[in-house]
Amino acid sequence: MKLPKDISGLRFGRLTAVKFSHMQGSQSVWLCHCDCGTSHSVQRGNLGSGHVTSCGCAQKELTSLRKTTHGESKTPEYQAWIRMRQRCLDPDIDNYANYGGRGISVSPDWVNDFPRFLTDVGPKPTPKHSLDRIDVNGNYEPGNVRWATAREQQWNQRHTRMVERNGELVPAAKLAYEAGVHVNTLMRRIERGWDLDRALSTPINVRA
Repeated sequence: MKLPKDISGLRFGRLTAVKFSHMQGSQSVWLCHCDCGTSHSVQRGNLGSGHVTSCGCAQKELTSLRKTTHGESKTPEYQAWIRMRQRCLDPDIDNYANYGGRGISVSPDWVNDFPRFLTDVGPKPTPKHSLDRIDVNGNYEPGNVRWATAREQQWNQRHTRMVERNGELVPAAKLAYEAGVHVNTLMRRIERGWDLDRALSTPINVRA
């Protein structure tokens, strides 16, 4: 991650850079404020690489959770809660870069409170459902988390193609699926100048 010379105000996981502290060899060291309320000095390079994302509190919480036994610990909801935390808090997890590494966090109400998480999100409807954020750039927090099928999650990815319908942006793949039209066919028709309703309702064997 290439950082500007002045990183004050930038966020790195749970840490927010406050001000330059001192030089440590060739590395500048920055005083950072952690979400847990403590201050922590970190080398600039460790912030940019994602190697350090908290004052140490995140790893302590994860270690504590691994030692804690819940009556729900073997349920799919509990496992989803654990994986959600790991994606946002543990830099050693493979897909951390797509979550905590880009600033996605877990609501303070859920970080250490599985029962609260379960109350807010509810039980998993079917084995085919998994945890999904409604706003893919938003945090794991009440109002932005749901149980969704794999197809629904495909419609809700950052690279999903969107089209406007009735003044609202809707995933093109969702509309195409509901209309029985392949999404590539739908997009080609729109690119040719077809209006959306015509592109969705015209049988596939009819050409522009």
